[in-house]
Amino acid sequence: MPEEYLPENSHELNQMCKQALRRAKQVPEETGLYWLQLVDWARESGELKINNPDMVVFLDLLLRQKPKVVMDFLTKENPEDGEDDEVLVAEQKDWNPVDLASKILDHLDSRMSAEVEDYPAPLQD
Repeated sequence: MPEEYLPENSHELNQMCKQALRRAKQVPEETGLYWLQLVDWARESGELKINNPDMVVFLDLLLRQKPKVVMDFLTKENPEDGEDDEVLVAEQKDWNPVDLASKILDHLDSRMSAEVEDYPAPLQD
């Protein structure tokens, strides 16, 4: 196992994102969380538009945090809606890379609303 290997990348969500990165013809990097790489790729490629400037700032901060802290934040169950990472994974099995990145971003937005004071509530469809 490479020295840079992140145990958090063995999580089912990260494994799905690793496959999604490959489908998008990107090289998954062992030194970073695959889900962050996928969202970052989708954003940088212009395939995924992020209209919330707070989310853009937050994503940039997450890229510099310890992987375990980031995964713990993303996968913590939200007691308000009962949604957790297992639901996120179950819903994403057949989605394309951009759709998966978008769904992860929606989930992250929900997590931010639940955990961060003064963060705006996610928009409802």
